[in-house]
Amino acid sequence: MSHGSASMDAVISSAVLHFARDDAHWLAMVQEMWRVLRPGGVLFVRLATTVGQTALRPLGGGRYVMPDGDTRYLVDHERLIDVTGRLGGSLLDPVRSTVVHELRSMGTWVVRKDGRRCEKPKARALPARRRMRASCAREAAGASTKHLLRPARVPSWRGV
Repeated sequence: MSHGSASMDAVISSAVLHFARDDAHWLAMVQEMWRVLRPGGVLFVRLATTVGQTALRPLGGGRYVMPDGDTRYLVDHERLIDVTGRLGGSLLDPVRSTVVHELRSMGTWVVRKDGRRCEKPKARALPARRRMRASCAREAAGASTKHLLRPARVPSWRGV
């Protein structure tokens, strides 16, 4: 990107990263978005994932043949959580994916560039706005992140 380092408050990437050639190219694209993001800034990414996709044919290097015959670079939730940690970011929302008509899965990945972990909540019953902090606290404490990996399902509208 032609923007200076730490020059953006937010970076939005919608349905772009699936054009990566391989793992290294995908990571280079993510690192470039991260470079231009200022500390405290937000990276919002909508991307294709492997979640809930049983008919994918792997080609290697993160690329897959989709049920409709298209070839895409795809990631899973574990990879997104791992990259979040490697970048020194923190999740602002659980990583999630929606399966669309059993043909593809689109995910959202929302990360703050600050490297700080969320604080552990003091109370057990949390208001909705603090639930994510609790999730971040569990992740920071080394607890399982399986609760962050729930795919959503969209009903098929075929025949409607």
